Amino acid sequence: MGAVGLAVAMERTVDDRSRFTRRVGAERDAFEAALRVGLPSIAVTGTDLDRLPSHSHVRIPGIDQQTALIRLDRAGVAASAGSACSSGAANTSHVLLAMGMGTTEARTALRFSFGWTTKVGEGAEAASVVIDALGGPR
Repeated sequence: MGAVGLAVAMERTVDDRSRFTRRVGAERDAFEAALRVGLPSIAVTGTDLDRLPSHSHVRIPGIDQQTALIRLDRAGVAASAGSACSSGAANTSHVLLAMGMGTTEARTALRFSFGWTTKVGEGAEAASVVIDALGGPR
């Protein structure tokens, strides 16, 4: 893609930003609402803040994030532990600690992302898979 093609792609992205924010934000919200019903102990991070519509960060007390990531991977759900800037790290996220979370709390954190390819209904569908994967003892 040349410079002109890149510029056109960037213009289209900016023009579609409002629609993206509404559509993807609605799926994230549906995902979180369904999780709250199926996993009542869940805590959604930052609901009182202006958040990105494409991210959902949750804490599930009593579940080890590494165990959760394995279960989710087996169920076909991609998730990350901690914050984006620490994904892949074995240590507790310095970002979550700086936000005031304790180490134990931060070790129950999971991050889910939604994007341009997210379709209507996929937020609730993904939540159902997450609930099935994490809802009960294994």
